Parts: sequence; structure tokens; C-alpha cells
Amino acid sequence: MGGGGEGARAHFALVSDGGTTRPAGRRGVLEEERFEAFFGVTRLWPVLATAAAAAARAVQGESVLYGELAGGGYPHPDVASVDGVGPVQTGVWYSPDLVWLTFDGAVRSGSGVRWLGRDELGALVESVGLSLVPLVGRGRRTEVLELPVDFDSLVPRTLGLPELAGNRAEGYVVKPAGSWDTAVRGRGRC
Repeated sequence: MGGGGEGARAHFALVSDGGTTRPAGRRGVLEEERFEAFFGVTRLWPVLATAAAAAARAVQGESVLYGELAGGGYPHPDVASVDGVGPVQTGVWYSPDLVWLTFDGAVRSGSGVRWLGRDELGALVESVGLSLVPLVGRGRRTEVLELPVDFDSLVPRTLGLPELAGNRAEGYVVKPAGSWDTAVRGRGRC
């Protein structure tokens, strides 16, 4: 059994061997210039890098945590803006400050790559102080794919923020509940 978690669009990965953590975008490791220009993520980098290194040590292999950089604006009268921060995206609002939400993860070791299922990934990121995209639903792949694609974002609520009317989610991530090794093929449930 697996589930769908809500996702944003500024993909940003943390690649760590337990000692060094490197930032990556959709096309690979970010060079310093691209990293510094990536939606203000340097503001969060010390926390993200430390957490990613702890995650790699916990899984005893090079870890790649895939996530979404989001937030930077929350137009609600009861929520103060954060100075020096601009929105990563507009039209859907997550947080007045920048946040990074994990949606996937893999561990590289001598035996290959093991993708972390939602349950194991959730336990890992929670243990190192990171957050996972909110769970929208669980079930067989066919059931999860029947979830409505038009729904209010769950992220602000999970961050303790008041609701914004019409704050529609950008979509969701369909992910298996259980972990799997890329060397093993077969039908799984997601």
C-alpha cells in the first residue's frame, strides 16, 4: 500500500555521503553560482546540509533526498511576511518563510540503489528534523490515481498556518509505501 503526497515545483535534492552534502536540481549537482541563485535556498542550507548528512549516516550509504523548495509568501491577514524572502511560486501559497519538503529518497551502496518507500522515508526525515509532503491518501496504485487532483493545499495546515480560501494544491506525488531495490523487479503497490 502506498499513497500520494502533495508536491510543489521547485525540485531540490540533497546528496550526502554522511560527511559532505551537495545541492542538486533537476539536472544534477548545482554549481555554486546556480546554488546561490536557487530561490534563496542558501537561507536554509545549514539546516538542510546537516540533516542530509545525518540521514546518510543513518542509512549507512550515500543518500539522495528529493524535495521541493516552497513558500516565501503567505497572503493571509493574520500571518506576517518574512523580510528578505520572496515567493518560490505564486498562485498557491505554502508558508511566509521558505520551507523544504521531502517527497522521495534513495540510498546508494555497493549493492546498488534502494528507493525508500513512504513509511521508511517518513521515519528517516523525521529523525533528522526534516518534513515530508503531507499524505493525501493510501491504497493500491489504481485507487491512488483516482484521488481528486483539484483540492486545497494541505501544506499550510501541517505548518500550523490558517487556511487561505481557494489555495489549490499543485498536485500530488504517488509513492510506494514500501522500499525497493532497483535490482529487484516485480509488481509493487504504490
